[in-house]
Amino acid sequence: MRESNLATCVKHWPGDGTEERDQHLVLGVNELSVEEWEASFGKVYRGLIDDGLHSIMAGHIALPEYPSGGETLTGAQPRVRIAPESGSLSRGCTQLRAGTQFHRPSPDLLGSDAMTAKTATTKAKSGKGAGQGWVPRQHGAWAMLIVPFALGVVLRARVADLDAWLVPLAATVFAAYFCFNALTFWLRAAPARRSSYTRPVLVHGAIALVFGVLALVMGGWPITSWLPIGLPFAVLAVWLASHRNDRAVLSGFATEALAVGMGLVVRFITPAAMVDEWSTAYGDVAIMVALFVYFFGTVLHVKALIRERGRRPARVRAVTWHAVATLVAVAAALAGWASPLWVAFFTVTTLRTWYMSRPDLVGRFKPLQIGVLEIVLSVFAFVIGLF
Repeated sequence: MRESNLATCVKHWPGDGTEERDQHLVLGVNELSVEEWEASFGKVYRGLIDDGLHSIMAGHIALPEYPSGGETLTGAQPRVRIAPESGSLSRGCTQLRAGTQFHRPSPDLLGSDAMTAKTATTKAKSGKGAGQGWVPRQHGAWAMLIVPFALGVVLRARVADLDAWLVPLAATVFAAYFCFNALTFWLRAAPARRSSYTRPVLVHGAIALVFGVLALVMGGWPITSWLPIGLPFAVLAVWLASHRNDRAVLSGFATEALAVGMGLVVRFITPAAMVDEWSTAYGDVAIMVALFVYFFGTVLHVKALIRERGRRPARVRAVTWHAVATLVAVAAALAGWASPLWVAFFTVTTLRTWYMSRPDLVGRFKPLQIGVLEIVLSVFAFVIGLF
């Protein structure tokens, strides 16, 4: 390209693809540790700069761990800085250059396609904004909490009177999810930055505790019999988060099992009741299983489109899961265990994943589009569960 007098530009600094939010709409946060970033994005940027890269375009993305992860290097400055509001860009490139033996200075041009980069960087440093753990970024996960719980309430109402303690239980579930979200940030953060997430963990945890105790006092104590079943999944999710693997497929499996499991808790109250009512209530269990299959499939689907977009194994995994789910739905419908509507539903989700993850469509669908579609499908899943 240099021989053709074309300037080279690499984007988006400091590295996109570690989360599922659209940085055109909100501040993105690259949550990698210094070591992880140095071994991935940092290695790429260093190699390109050393090879004579002309320019770098900064994204609307914060890299909070980098400044706090080691000694700040100073002394060298890039020759030209465009869009000086992108403070993290110029400092980061300076550190990259100072940390290695380059044959030339850092890029001639440092630019940004986000006019609000200064605001984004300021928020990331000051502890304000969505990155501080108060509100989960994956808003689509809320549907994964609401649908199983709400459907469990409806199914319960068909066979028994609803208990008042279900209200504080619902508040407990949401507060616990918010607490877990904040806890994942706390566990991943460098020790110097953990104080930013301590307050959300304590506040959400206290709310969950208060409403949880209230639910038990109001008569919900029998649900504690589910603890031996649900606790291992919770421990697994926290353990994975403590090892910075909260975005792993296994973590998605554990958290979805907990979320959908709440539908069974609400419907049957105790595991013993589920066993006793099996002959007449196996259909309700099948509905919850179908919800788990769908929501966990959504985890695989989103990974294939965003975090692992363009990677054939991710696409094969997601499509295979949905295809097998469709075949199981056919068998369940023929056996009379589930509504035939689930066959149509999983056929649609299989075609959705197959089409949207096609190699020629990589990057075509924005996170907002993907999220809206999943909300629509979640509503359909809820409606099908009523039949």
